[in-house]
Formats: sequence, structure tokens, C-alpha cells
Amino acid sequence: MSPDEQLEAIRALQSQVASINQKASNTVSRRSNTQNVTNMSVGVKPYFISPVVVQSSTTSDVSWTTFNASSYVKSGTAAVILECEYNIDLPDSGSDFPHVRIRADSSKPDYLLSYGQASSGGDRIGGSNQGLFPLSGSRRFDYEITTPGFNLGCEIRLIGYWA
Repeated sequence: MSPDEQLEAIRALQSQVASINQKASNTVSRRSNTQNVTNMSVGVKPYFISPVVVQSSTTSDVSWTTFNASSYVKSGTAAVILECEYNIDLPDSGSDFPHVRIRADSSKPDYLLSYGQASSGGDRIGGSNQGLFPLSGSRRFDYEITTPGFNLGCEIRLIGYWA
């Protein structure tokens, strides 16, 4: 290829690149800072509320129970913020240790909120956990405390939501 032909080929490529860049600038525009702030402000965000007792302190297991959160969270809520406080000193052996599980409804998977385990005579374990959990379309969720329960008490509270 002669130098003149090479120069002509380079100009043709430059013309094609310029055409592509022009099309791209017509279809893609930068957002202004105001647009970015507006887009962020319409997303979901957390709302914290005065704690609502979902399950008052219990020392035994609780089978799946439905809690209606519609009085505490607004329509369109994506998830609830739950808190669990517990104390345990039994069982000292075996493999059955209590769990607190949450699910949107019986057709959905369950998620772990808390777990407790005492390991030997005389120990006392206490703790508190928080987590985000899905709701059903009717703003309800199910919870359970598995066998044998937290023998010194377990309380579940609704403390907020994401909407």
C-alpha cells in the first residue's frame, strides 16, 4: 500500500470513528448533579420506629406464627428491620439448640435472625441480633422459635422498615 493509500485509509477510519462518536453523543448524555440526587431520593430508605413487640419474652419454642405489620409499616415496604434479644443456659448437651427464623410467608424461604447455644453447666449466654427480612405483599411475615426455646427468655421486636 502506497503512502497516499495509507493516508486515505486512515482518513476513512477517522471519519467512521467521528460518525460513531456523534451517534453516541446523541444517545448518551451526562446526568446533572440534580438528576443524580433526584434519582437517589426516590429509592428505598430505612425508617426507624418505636420498637413494637412481635413476640413477648418467652422461654419455650414457638411454632410458625404470622405477624401483621401493616399497622406499623407503610404500603410499599420492601423489608422490615427486626431485633431479637435472648438469654439461655440450657441445654448443656445434645444437638437441639434454639433458632429464631423469619420468612415472608409459608411459600418463601426462611432466614435466621438468632441462634443460641449453651455448652456446659453454669454458663449463661445472652445476645441481641438485628436483620432485614422480606414481607409478604400484605405486609405480614412469619416467625418461629425452634425447640427447645431460649430457657431464660427471647423477645422479637419490629424496629423499622425499608420503603
